[in-house]
Amino acid sequence: MGRIVNEAKITTRNARSKLAQSKVPHWRAIDRGAHLGYRKGVNGGTWIVRWRKPDRSYGTQAIGKADDTLAADGEEVLDYSQALVGARPD
Repeated sequence: MGRIVNEAKITTRNARSKLAQSKVPHWRAIDRGAHLGYRKGVNGGTWIVRWRKPDRSYGTQAIGKADDTLAADGEEVLDYSQALVGARPD
């Protein structure tokens, strides 16, 4: 049986501002074996997607900057809903 992921509050700019800066992302489950992560850095955050591979390890990929200090443009800077769309497989 897998471990339970603590659901990080990453859905709003205000909630993300309260998170500690960390090299380790704050994760939120979006599907079975898939998570959307937020890594808070010195100059804002980054959205990361994590998925379970067939060998049971995880793959990760950065998908864009978070809209912490810049307005979301839907391409390079993403709000939560845009990051969620970008994290889901086609």
